[in-house]
Amino acid sequence: MDNFLKKCNEQVFRYHSKLQKRKIPRYTGELAKHMKECKQGVNPLNTSKWYLHLNIKLKQIRLFLDKVKKYLKVETQHAMYGPAPQQEVDKRIYLCNNCPGKVEELEGKIDPGGIGFCSLCGCGASRRAALSVKLTLGGATCPLSKWEPVFNIEKKTKWVNIKESIKGVLYSIVDRIKI
Repeated sequence: MDNFLKKCNEQVFRYHSKLQKRKIPRYTGELAKHMKECKQGVNPLNTSKWYLHLNIKLKQIRLFLDKVKKYLKVETQHAMYGPAPQQEVDKRIYLCNNCPGKVEELEGKIDPGGIGFCSLCGCGASRRAALSVKLTLGGATCPLSKWEPVFNIEKKTKWVNIKESIKGVLYSIVDRIKI
């Protein structure tokens, strides 16, 4: 993306300098508009929709990969430190029940634990995204910053936690694949 932005800026400056040499009045508003379009991933001198489409797809992929990275970090922390303490889980349940972002049903799915789903975090409606599961994951965070990660450092890594984390990742992959 940086390479595209550099080339786009060079083309725009070259274009506007040619206009200036031909004694055509230079519109700084147009130059600023062209520079803004370059930052958005569109070459204003080549108004092909391909650039815009590619930029949108790249942003979607980047956002998805960021979500995957955060999720895998939470599962790794769950495998290392185990679930959040019950006292913290109860606090999280109380905060989520009073949150306007909590919904009972998401994408046609209902939380088997009965708490619901968070409509603000963007996790979707997979089994591991249900609040009854997510609230027990020590490394999980609230998108509104109502609660932060909590780790039980005294606990040692147990095979049960590792197995549960691997199982959770596999469930997430299966839930993500739509056949």
